[in-house]
Amino acid sequence: MTYVIFFIGMFFLGETVLLPAIYLSLVGQMSIVAVVILSTIANLLSDLAWYFAARLLPIDNIKKWKRVERHQETFTKLGLLLNRHEYYILFASKFVYGTRILVQIICGTRRTPLGKYFIVNLAGTILYLAFLYTAAFGVNKLSTNFYAEVLIFIGLVAAMNLIIRWITEKRWFQS
Repeated sequence: MTYVIFFIGMFFLGETVLLPAIYLSLVGQMSIVAVVILSTIANLLSDLAWYFAARLLPIDNIKKWKRVERHQETFTKLGLLLNRHEYYILFASKFVYGTRILVQIICGTRRTPLGKYFIVNLAGTILYLAFLYTAAFGVNKLSTNFYAEVLIFIGLVAAMNLIIRWITEKRWFQS
C-alpha cells in the first residue's frame, strides 16, 4: 500500500513526495529499486498527460489554465527559448523547479515529435534521479545527524536548481 500511495503522490506532487522517499529508501524504510522505478514511471506518465492534454486541446483553452495564467511570463519566455533550444530545455526542465510542467505543456502545443520528446524526457528524469540519489547518499555518509543531512541535501538540490536556472537564463535567453 505504501508504494501505491507513493506512486500516486509522485504522479501528482513530484519532488514533494520524492525527496522524503529518497531518504526513507536510504535508511531502509522503502526499497531503493522500487522508489527509482515507481518515481520514473509516475514522472513520465505525468509528463505525458500534460504533453497530450496540451497537444490535443486548442491553444486558447490552454492559455486559460490556471497554471499557465499564473506563470504567463515564464510560459512565454520558455516558449521562445524552446524555439531555439527545444531538447536542451526539455532536459534541463527536470532540474529547475517550477518549469517542468510548463515545458511539457509547451512541447505538447508545439507538437514536439513524441519519440524524441520521450527519449530526452526519460534521459532527464534518469539523470535527475541519479543526481538526487548521489547527493543524498553522499550527505548521508558525511553526517550522522539526520536533521543536518536533510538540510544539507535540500541545500544541494536548491543550489543545483539555481545554477541550472542561472545558466539557462544567462546563456540561452541572451543568445
